[in-house]
Amino acid sequence: MAGNDRVVGLAGNDTLLGGVGNDTLDGSIGDDQIFSGQGSDIAIGGKGRDRFALDRGAGRDTIRDFSDRQDRLGLSKSLTFGKLDVIQQGRNTLIRVGNDPLALLIGVQANRITAADFTRV
Repeated sequence: MAGNDRVVGLAGNDTLLGGVGNDTLDGSIGDDQIFSGQGSDIAIGGKGRDRFALDRGAGRDTIRDFSDRQDRLGLSKSLTFGKLDVIQQGRNTLIRVGNDPLALLIGVQANRITAADFTRV
């Protein structure tokens, strides 16, 4: 996909793939995997245990409904939890590696984010 697209999953466990552009990816109901792609995307997991993939150089994604202890942030091969900065930014949490912002978690406290919130993709 290219452009600013909206992708919505159905009830069930979906894999949503964004492309180049500023996309909105909405998993809806189910345990979804969201790979946003290049651009500043908006990701919404919906109900279920969702996994949001993060990668260097892909743009800063806004994750609107990350649920600590339920959802997971997926790290690409080049990333480890120890390389990340987890920073409180107002009422939200910014996750970055160096000067590369990966994701903004809306309404999430930075002190709640631990290595247990991450997995490999």
